[in-house]
Amino acid sequence: MPKLPPNEQIQALIVEDDPDQVMLYLTKFMIEGLTPLATDNEYDTMQYLLGGGFDIVLLDILLKGDENGMKILKSIKENEKTKHIPVVMFTNYTKRETKDEAKALGAVDFIIKADVTPKQVAERVKEIVGKDRESKAK
Repeated sequence: MPKLPPNEQIQALIVEDDPDQVMLYLTKFMIEGLTPLATDNEYDTMQYLLGGGFDIVLLDILLKGDENGMKILKSIKENEKTKHIPVVMFTNYTKRETKDEAKALGAVDFIIKADVTPKQVAERVKEIVGKDRESKAK
């Protein structure tokens, strides 16, 4: 697994509407040396990503109101300025068809929240960003 130099910050955008989950992951990511930011809707997600600097997105599927993680994933991957950013679907939605759809739309991973600890998620984020940076450096 590629290791990041200690001074290489990882900017992670968490798209999640559950305030308890947001606080849990923001706190754990900071403890693990990541620089996280959270939002809960498509508009803010795209504004943050278009502003630049994010290395990865963790994206819930089921969001409040009519917000939908699959729609947000599609928007990210169809935009020339954001399509290069790795997106990890991060949900408790476990249907196989949903996972297949997310991968087809460009998600690099699909994590079931109930199956992992926040530390494991932070480690997976580091691994994905490390591989992404390594491939872009070639």
